[in-house]
Amino acid sequence: MSDSAQPSLEEPVVPEYQGHTAAFGRIMQRLVGNGGDSSIVERLANEGLVPELGDLRAITDDELILVSRVVYATKTMNVPAVTNSIDLEAGRRSVAALIEFKNASATASHRLETLTRWLIVFTAAVVLLTVVLVIRDLTR
Repeated sequence: MSDSAQPSLEEPVVPEYQGHTAAFGRIMQRLVGNGGDSSIVERLANEGLVPELGDLRAITDDELILVSRVVYATKTMNVPAVTNSIDLEAGRRSVAALIEFKNASATASHRLETLTRWLIVFTAAVVLLTVVLVIRDLTR
């Protein structure tokens, strides 16, 4: 996921959340309603508060943190499906980042081993050349 907060050009941005992705605007409208109304019980009965999976995946990492903080600061914290879906997405991203880090560190480790081998060969060649030159000068 991209960390930039640039809105997608294909989707219209929700006016209340300028500078954020359209998915973020939809999630925030679902969680806090229009203008921060407190009709969570009615909205939960009629439509459910759980953000769409596609929207959760489409928001940036920064926006995911904002959504998480909004959930824990409002009454939606008492809706397990909301907190679980956001926590699961944060966990999925954390695991993905750990896997990417593991792969990158394995690649870096392999490159470092290769570089170390070449430096050992180069050092041995310099020592051998030095010995050959010293022996040649001594035999003159």
